[in-house]
Amino acid sequence: MSVVVVEALRTPVVRACPSTGPFRALRSDFLSGHIISALRQRLPAGHSGPDAVVWGCARQHAEQGYNIARQALLEGGLSPDIPAFSVNRNCASGLDAIILAASRINGGYDHAICAGGVEHMDHLPMGVHDAGPEYQRIYGKESLCMIRCAEHLAEKYKIDRTRQDAYAHRSHGRAIAALDRGDFWSETVSTRGLDPQGQPIQVIADLTARRDSKLERLSTLAPILSGNKSTVTAGNCSQVNVAAAGVTLMRETTAIELGLRPMARLLASADVGVPPIQMGLGPVPAIRLALKRAGISISDIDQWEINEAFAAQVLSVIDLLGLDEECVNPRGGAISLGHPLGATGARLVVSLCHAMARGEVQRGVVALCVGGGQGVAAVFERV
Repeated sequence: MSVVVVEALRTPVVRACPSTGPFRALRSDFLSGHIISALRQRLPAGHSGPDAVVWGCARQHAEQGYNIARQALLEGGLSPDIPAFSVNRNCASGLDAIILAASRINGGYDHAICAGGVEHMDHLPMGVHDAGPEYQRIYGKESLCMIRCAEHLAEKYKIDRTRQDAYAHRSHGRAIAALDRGDFWSETVSTRGLDPQGQPIQVIADLTARRDSKLERLSTLAPILSGNKSTVTAGNCSQVNVAAAGVTLMRETTAIELGLRPMARLLASADVGVPPIQMGLGPVPAIRLALKRAGISISDIDQWEINEAFAAQVLSVIDLLGLDEECVNPRGGAISLGHPLGATGARLVVSLCHAMARGEVQRGVVALCVGGGQGVAAVFERV
């Protein structure tokens, strides 16, 4: 049974700042409900809506706790008869929600599901990870620090500061070019917010990529960690952001019956584990396994959407898989567009699906590394 994406939408991605962030006065359930409502409105008139909602979120407590998927469903105006559950696989939560939703459809439980993710890093920052003593004894406290994990890869695979900064600069340039071309207009839902002075505004596009990004300035930024060998800076790692993103998945036969034109088909997916200190390498075995399950090879993929948690991390993945950098994140990635944790995996799927709808991509892969040592990947093709 084929599962297809029939609609894919997201809020703009904005920077997280409790005092001036554009979405500082909005809650995670509102942002999620805003997207769920927009997805519902794109269904044919008279359609009853999705059979379920599956929503990813990395920091599941406070406003993002108490089953954020259910709160978002109700906030989005869907019937209380519709069930919902939340997913947490840290940075891959949004992609996992989509994969799990597809498995429910493949299993014959549902015909249509709304799936995606959210993260409000204004209200729920990364915080402190409280791993158990046995974990810390075996893997060490440093594996709980994502920056140290990135530094580990930079040293292990000899990815120097110059190359990391150059990659970050290119990410911003690609994102700005995509914004200027209007690549994201069809996928972005205008969302109310506040300007720095607290006045109401409508946020219609991402407010993250830097037009003034200069390689010379990136090279002057101090490393986040102390030490002569440290290379990771605020300029060559992902941002702290707020956003929600989601898709409507259906059985392909259901979409045809409704007269809908699918954007993409999910061919295969995979999730794997890797040593925690090497968490950034998770996409490598995940991609290889997903491609094997899809029955295709790296050469069959036109576009790679690999989360840019850190320049050192994504460059390690590119090198180990032997990918063409020109085909990786052609419209920028988390370094420029942002990384709202639980929403990022869904955001990558949304952007890939719209590239397919424009006829730019035949087959593409979305992949993310996961804190704690995992990787998730999914293979899509244009319908």
